[in-house]
Amino acid sequence: MIFTPLKSCRWRMCATVVNRLAAGLAFAIVATGTGTVRAQDYPARPVTMIVPFAPGGPTDVAARIVAQRMSATLGQNILVSNLPGAGGGVGSIRVAQSGPDGYTLLMANMGTQVLARATSSNLGYDPIRDFAPVGLVSAGFTVIVARKGLPAPGLKGLLAYARERQGKATYSSAGLGSVSHIICALFVKQFGLDVAHVPYKGAAVAVQDLVRGEIDFTCTTPNIVRAFVQSGAIVGVVMNGDKRSPLLPNVPTVFEEQASGFELNAWQALFAPRGTPAVIVNRLSAAMNAALREPAIQKQYEDLGIEMPEESQRGPEALAQTLVRDTERWLPLLRSLNLPRD
Repeated sequence: MIFTPLKSCRWRMCATVVNRLAAGLAFAIVATGTGTVRAQDYPARPVTMIVPFAPGGPTDVAARIVAQRMSATLGQNILVSNLPGAGGGVGSIRVAQSGPDGYTLLMANMGTQVLARATSSNLGYDPIRDFAPVGLVSAGFTVIVARKGLPAPGLKGLLAYARERQGKATYSSAGLGSVSHIICALFVKQFGLDVAHVPYKGAAVAVQDLVRGEIDFTCTTPNIVRAFVQSGAIVGVVMNGDKRSPLLPNVPTVFEEQASGFELNAWQALFAPRGTPAVIVNRLSAAMNAALREPAIQKQYEDLGIEMPEESQRGPEALAQTLVRDTERWLPLLRSLNLPRD
């Protein structure tokens, strides 16, 4: 592994960052305690869950699975609304500016809440202070897939192809600052490649041009590309994690290929606007947890290759800690890559 957070951030600086983040999260969590709303009064009408990406991507898939079961628990429909743009920024801003009443929620991911800070000088929202954490919905590693027809298969083939076409090879992503962008950027940096980044408005559309042969490779989740890999439309290159995916059992891991250094856990999580009363946040979190305990939901996750978080990792406090931990670990490292900023 060629990148280490300790080399990219002096310990006093990191400590300052963590303390500020923790203070911000504490403020956001305490702020949810304001208001006198009784749990039995909420929700009194349908709830909108905004996914800041196009339909079909991993965040959208997680949102639709969980929202359906949460609707049954809460007794009101949860309407999933896709609002893509700016790597998840458009939808995130919409929720950040919404009233703190529990009727507009955000199904975000590590890209919108952590990684986007490395690629944007002005997000238009504060991932820490503008949201009340509700709970962690899913987690999992990603896979690098390439278009069919490369001269040689596997990781060595992709590297050879990219090196032969320095400056001309391309990779797609779900948007600037998205998880898929950052993982591919780490991969490119680690192997000293010169590859053009082509951002899209979601993971599913980023894969479409790969299938058409117009893009050379991308980084995404196994469930998004399983059918394409199985049909031979695209080629699985390497799994970005410590174990093979049951969806793509023939794709080796970065550790098997001795290429570790860019394995980044891609999680999805539910948030409400800052200031949402604690009674509402807790009701939403309980409904989310009830959904994830359902055997049918667990089977659906298993079939799609989505990692189910441990129950101890799902709640508001645990999600707040995850935000602090991942920001402290990844942000200094990503900033050291000098990624293009909007």
